[in-house]
Amino acid sequence: MNFKRLCSKVIIAVFMTTAIISGSISQVKCAEMTEGNLKSKVVPLSTVKAGNGFHDLNSLQTILKDKKIVAVGEATHGTKEFFQMKHRMFEFLVEKMGFRLFGIEAAFGECRAINDYILYGKGKAEDVVKGMGFWTWSTKEVVDMVQWMRAYNEDPKHKTKIKFYGFDMQSANRDKEIILNYMKKVDNKSLKNYNDSLAKFNDYNIASFNVNELTTIKNKAQALGTDFEKNKNQYILKSSKGEYEIIQQHLNIINQCLDLTIKNKGFMANGSRVRDYYMAQNVKWILNYEKQFGNDKIMLWAHNGHVAKKFPSYVSMGQNLKTIFKDDVYVIGQEFYKGSFRAVPHSIFPTSGPNSSRLKEFNIESSYSNTFAYKLEKANVPLYFIDFKEASKDKDIDKWLSENQLVHEIGATYSQIFQSMSLCPQVPKEAFDGIIFIRETSAAVGI
Repeated sequence: MNFKRLCSKVIIAVFMTTAIISGSISQVKCAEMTEGNLKSKVVPLSTVKAGNGFHDLNSLQTILKDKKIVAVGEATHGTKEFFQMKHRMFEFLVEKMGFRLFGIEAAFGECRAINDYILYGKGKAEDVVKGMGFWTWSTKEVVDMVQWMRAYNEDPKHKTKIKFYGFDMQSANRDKEIILNYMKKVDNKSLKNYNDSLAKFNDYNIASFNVNELTTIKNKAQALGTDFEKNKNQYILKSSKGEYEIIQQHLNIINQCLDLTIKNKGFMANGSRVRDYYMAQNVKWILNYEKQFGNDKIMLWAHNGHVAKKFPSYVSMGQNLKTIFKDDVYVIGQEFYKGSFRAVPHSIFPTSGPNSSRLKEFNIESSYSNTFAYKLEKANVPLYFIDFKEASKDKDIDKWLSENQLVHEIGATYSQIFQSMSLCPQVPKEAFDGIIFIRETSAAVGI
């Protein structure tokens, strides 16, 4: 499928989604909820920046004390303060809650380089962050966080080190490279059976293969998986149990990437359900793998739509995680009232599809009066956290949080003309366990 056809399908889907959302805007009615009541339930935060202590986050120790997964979202993929707050949240979870695992909405294979940097000092922070291949994360804010992780691990007082994982499967380039290098070491004779098939596709040409071609490649990758199982003991003897398990996960990622590409074929195809299912499965794998090292807690970084416990148009990663881990998961969304952010301009014309080279800065001067952000701003606190369980002890707030609200959902693309595309009707209590609200934001700083 060529790029223009793909963009056409995306645009048709967007307009259908917009029509649904636009129709919902007039139906959203907020419960009676006084600003004073809301203000009494929020936890004011002093800053979004890491390195400023945790006095204002102390209440979260009680809320998060039994959680194995803390998933932190973002209302846009291009906001400086959202990224800084995630850095600060992870610093808090590491220093105060014993977390050592971090996962991000980026490819598993590409994130291995970041893990090597923070554990062993291999490479440079900016290079490994750029190596994720996501313009969304190629920012000064992410680099600052990764450098903090490296500094933490370098300190000899910290015996248990931080580890960095990607849980996405949209790319398999690095995974293929790692697997083929491993096969050279443990079973070079079998390498020729798989080398040609795996070498056929990459991130740039995979969309051009038809379903039959992709299925043939996937069948070959699955056959390699069968050989992995059959020769497990032999491979472990020539490497190690830990390395074998990691390589096996790289193979899982390849199969997931191929399956996602196949599912995205066809008119109006939507692979979101498949992608989010696999992202949750990859988080499960990370936690299972890390048990042997005594690590059982992870913070996740992704968009609000992915971390949400319930999302209107597909079964999200967060919903899958709640099914698997139940009450061990705590989901924090992030919302804003006004400010700037980075995104790719979205066009109604098929010839002008999403392209990171057209990245620009947008600004929202204020949120619409019928939005969730508008009501959150009425607490008159510029930066705060609100736990929905605690807040719902007020019956009016509980009713408000239990009704559809229009929440910002700005991903990689944005249309200044059709701003309603950036609003999604969600029931806050069903989507999140809590919210971090930032009144005014600024655009993330690219590297």
